Amino acid sequence: MIHIFQRHCWFSPNSAGKERPEWFSRENCFRNFKRSLDDRVKVTLVYDNAGGPLNKHFLGEENVFKIVEFTGGNDSKSLLNLLHYVIDQNIRDEDIVYLLEDDYVHRKGWIDILMEGFEYSDADYVTLYDHNDKYFLPRYRRLESKIIVTPSVHWRYIPSTTNTWAVRFKTLKKHFKIQERFSPGRGGSARDHDKFQYLRKKKKAYLISPIPAYSTHAEVAYLSPIIDWEKVINE
Repeated sequence: MIHIFQRHCWFSPNSAGKERPEWFSRENCFRNFKRSLDDRVKVTLVYDNAGGPLNKHFLGEENVFKIVEFTGGNDSKSLLNLLHYVIDQNIRDEDIVYLLEDDYVHRKGWIDILMEGFEYSDADYVTLYDHNDKYFLPRYRRLESKIIVTPSVHWRYIPSTTNTWAVRFKTLKKHFKIQERFSPGRGGSARDHDKFQYLRKKKKAYLISPIPAYSTHAEVAYLSPIIDWEKVINE
């Protein structure tokens, strides 16, 4: 079973200034996400109401999934609220928990790919996002990655990701204090890069992503390469 906790907000100050594709809206991302689901997942929507009430947000019309409300106001507080909620849930140790932000697009079949990542690798964390920045930022010019193959896709071991990732519940419990420690950050942004660096170096907890991707963060410069994401979101 995959337990998905998708984090929504009225407006994130930490997203201000990001260049978005013409086809982007959070509502479009949510519709794309809903179309991709099957009975192997359980979805909870977590809404940060600091910027506006739920009944004024598009989720106000949602009648399929459970919605939980918290007041945060920025990425860091929102993530901490989510983590504390998730850790208190009655989830089996071997089940997968997928923490998902509201500006991601998914390809069909991502559920199978996510499950493969855990079944056929030694990774503790899995993201479906193939970061475009790993291919052009100077800081990654000398990046070397182990590549593995599962029945459907190749995977790359990567140093970090955003705060959209999946983990087995037993691992989340084991690393919970680390997750807490790296959630507060400068300007209200959680320190995702530093967190995964710490997990890899201190805890030997590895993170993998598929190539090509099965999801993307919807920001122009950082769209996962190769895939036509406008076609995906409009399918």
